[in-house]
Amino acid sequence: MNDLRQSNGGDGGGAPAPAVYRLAVEAAACRVRARVKGEITADTTGALVMHETYLPSQLYFPKDGLIPGLLEPSPMRTFCPFKGTAHHWHLRIDGEIIENGAWSYENALAPAREVGGFIAFYPHLIEEILNDAPLPDAGEEHVPGGALIKGIEFDGSLRVSSNFKITASAALMQSHFRRFVVGGLVGTTITPFDYTANRLIYAPTFSGSISGDYTIPTDFGSVVSSVSWRHISPYDEQISIASSAAGTTALGTPGQIVSGNDPRVRTVTQDLVDASLTLNFKINKTDAYLRVFGRNLADIRTTTHAFTVAGLWSFGMALEPRTYGGTIGFKF
Repeated sequence: MNDLRQSNGGDGGGAPAPAVYRLAVEAAACRVRARVKGEITADTTGALVMHETYLPSQLYFPKDGLIPGLLEPSPMRTFCPFKGTAHHWHLRIDGEIIENGAWSYENALAPAREVGGFIAFYPHLIEEILNDAPLPDAGEEHVPGGALIKGIEFDGSLRVSSNFKITASAALMQSHFRRFVVGGLVGTTITPFDYTANRLIYAPTFSGSISGDYTIPTDFGSVVSSVSWRHISPYDEQISIASSAAGTTALGTPGQIVSGNDPRVRTVTQDLVDASLTLNFKINKTDAYLRVFGRNLADIRTTTHAFTVAGLWSFGMALEPRTYGGTIGFKF
């Protein structure tokens, strides 16, 4: 186990940075095979498992355990202050290229030296892990959890008159994870954390919209006025921990039961009002338009996407503030 001391500074929205960031690498101690795009891409008894603070355990495969011709070098590089520079690799599978589907630390820093030169696949690409014995116990189930999603939605339009049309939509959804248990740290011990009670991210309970378009014919073309309102209830932007307590996980093992996602990475209610006025006309028999618009007229301020990496960095994307503008276009 490697301990790397860090300050306890805040990260602006995710979990606080840990006082000690830990990496642990151990042998899988069994034959491990990985299936990607229906093909066995790795088959080895020399796989390693890395356990890292705030991240799921990751399998690393020796290059001699990969199928021949799988890897093609990529110019992409990323950097981790604990593991070093990650060299990325394209995957060639059955004639298809999957860009940047794997990475390796060719010159790993000291805390990760054991995985130096080993290959890790991006988890979303792995369809199946086959092993002849359980992987080393990291408090993590190696069968993906699931989710329960229930909802109803509708949309429709009403032609009030030849000039006036109303369009509306609404969606109601409930969602949470099922048997979503992964390894996390409690002190120095890797412990199962059960996220079953957490809601899915980017999944608002309710969203709806209504818009009206009124068209006035003119001697030069037409004038179209439009007003729309969109409502989006708050949604979680990151799988995270609001609080947790000791209990029995969905897998029947002792662990930490997570109460839900951290509200610091949750949006506010969005009631977005947009309006525009469009003049349609012709120039030398060519269709053209001039439009002036206002977006987010209520000036709702919130992030729309946010996530934290290992408690060290936070990234976010904000909703466009109140904006006015104009456009002109020609059809040709």
